[in-house]
Amino acid sequence: MSPKQQITLIVSLELFLIASSFLFTAYLESEWIELGQSINSAGLNRFLTSEIRLSVQDSIIKGSFEKPLLLEKLKDNLFLIKDGGMIKNTSVKSLPVELHEDWKRVYNQYVLFEKNISSIPDMNPENRSNLLLLLDESSSSLIQSSDDLVFKITSHLEKLHSMLIKLQIILLFTNTLVHLLMIYLIFLILNKDANEKIKLEQFATIGKLGATLAHDIRNSLTVIKGSVAILKMEENHNGDLKEKQYEKIRRSVDQITYLTNDILSYTRIMELKKEEFIFSEIIQASLDEIMIPNQVIIKLPLNDYKINADKIKLQTVISNLIKNSIDAIGENGMVVMNLKKTHDFFVFSITDSAKDSVIDISQIFTPLYTTKLHGTGLGLASCKKIIEQHGGKITVSTDPTTFTIFIPRK
Repeated sequence: MSPKQQITLIVSLELFLIASSFLFTAYLESEWIELGQSINSAGLNRFLTSEIRLSVQDSIIKGSFEKPLLLEKLKDNLFLIKDGGMIKNTSVKSLPVELHEDWKRVYNQYVLFEKNISSIPDMNPENRSNLLLLLDESSSSLIQSSDDLVFKITSHLEKLHSMLIKLQIILLFTNTLVHLLMIYLIFLILNKDANEKIKLEQFATIGKLGATLAHDIRNSLTVIKGSVAILKMEENHNGDLKEKQYEKIRRSVDQITYLTNDILSYTRIMELKKEEFIFSEIIQASLDEIMIPNQVIIKLPLNDYKINADKIKLQTVISNLIKNSIDAIGENGMVVMNLKKTHDFFVFSITDSAKDSVIDISQIFTPLYTTKLHGTGLGLASCKKIIEQHGGKITVSTDPTTFTIFIPRK
């Protein structure tokens, strides 16, 4: 699966989780709202009971009793509370099982209330006053039990609402964690993809370098082979010729060493081995391994500091910069080095006196870019990689050509 497909899958999964949690929360909220309508219906019991009692009392006083129509409405309202349904285009949630016992107490009071009303026509007029007292008692009990049910539903809703808030907090926290995890996974995928691309670029760079490298090494080996053949033929005389051929061999070996060192420095991935040392040590060690023409003047930094870095790798960088400066000015000129420190960095710069620089600043650190006839184009790319591995940076400016490296103090 490609990185793009992996990221698409992860993002789709996250969107699904967010949508699912949102829909689940919305469902619970709708349940809470619908159950809240039960409070209105339970509260309606008080009103209907009061209206029925007044209607019955009025009909008894007038002497023409009629069974109130609201009695049936009260019964329907009770079952609406228990079983749920629609009222005035509003959905009412069925009563939770844990509240059914409270509802039964209300319904039992309704049955008693309805029984008292139904027995009124069959009673003697002199007993109706007692019935009115029973009616008052049963209506009061019905109202009280209805109020108790309203209280129980309200308490249940408060618990549900509290649970809903906690659930929303948990979902928010979970979604945040999932989101961070998704970002981390995407980062790992992109980082892995970037590392693979870097490796492919390195292999491609080595592949492009192959033809040039083979050509340069073959030329150097040809010179060595020819010089050895001449030395064999002139084994017993002509000392000047021998010295000349030995010099050719030495230069060819140096060229091969230079080519292979550049490639190894660029392709090897090694951990830093930091140690504390004096900066002037690596400058002097770099100068000792480079052939400096007699007419080239080297100006060393006036300052010197202790630095904590990978001594061998940093010496590779300094050597490369000094050699490039000497190659640029030729047999006659000046190389000036400076060293200072800021709050965050040690700043080392090297400036040469070469005229009419032809370097392309935008390409100078790009692998295979070189202005030398026999260069690999990997030296400055390796320098950049080493300095960045230290957490620093390297820059270049022209007129005059100056390379500056920034090495973190901490």
